Amino acid sequence: AHLSYRAIFALTAAFPLLIVASLPFSETRTLSESRPPVWSSLGALIRSKGFWRVSALIFLYNFNPFKGTAFFYYQSGPLGFSKTLIGTLTSVGGAAGMAGAALFGRACARVDSERLARAGVAAGVLLTALYLAYLSPASALVLTALTGAAEVFFRLSMMDLAARACPHGAEATGFALFMSVFNLTAWASNAAGGVLYERWSSSAGAHGAMAGLILLSALMTAACWPLTRPPENAA
Repeated sequence: AHLSYRAIFALTAAFPLLIVASLPFSETRTLSESRPPVWSSLGALIRSKGFWRVSALIFLYNFNPFKGTAFFYYQSGPLGFSKTLIGTLTSVGGAAGMAGAALFGRACARVDSERLARAGVAAGVLLTALYLAYLSPASALVLTALTGAAEVFFRLSMMDLAARACPHGAEATGFALFMSVFNLTAWASNAAGGVLYERWSSSAGAHGAMAGLILLSALMTAACWPLTRPPENAA
């Protein structure tokens, strides 16, 4: 709202440089124990039911087509939110996410991954359905704070499940495969949301289209329930 696009892009490009400042604090360890060949470990991982179960869980839980590009147009168009308000909501969500991460750090030592994943599915369905009431700046602020904390908390529980499913000898590569599922889901969810929002808006209006996307997202999250039992150990 107050800077040129050039200034905004320059500011955005500067933040990743902060990662360089963390290098002196990074610890590098050399693994000395004997390890199985990476490809044989990856082959065992891909053949295991645990890999496909966790991958499906990650995909379904994070497939939220009402968010992303469609949601931005819904905020700035029918809801009439200003650029400053949208930016403020993003900041609130980020701060709430930090709180969710801190809470996960405490909870993961006391509660097993299966229970956290099941709680994440139940909370995800409820919080997604609550977005039907996302109609004003006040409701937007409350929902952004709640979902910002919950999404990070339960996303970390999904990543914990993924880490536990990685095979000995290919932990980093196996985890990278699971993170690729996260990235694929983000792309597919955003693309599907944009297409469906545009089509449904022409017949049901913007609010009707967004309600349909919210219900679809809640349904996808609910479909995760049978997948939240501990994954098969692929090691």
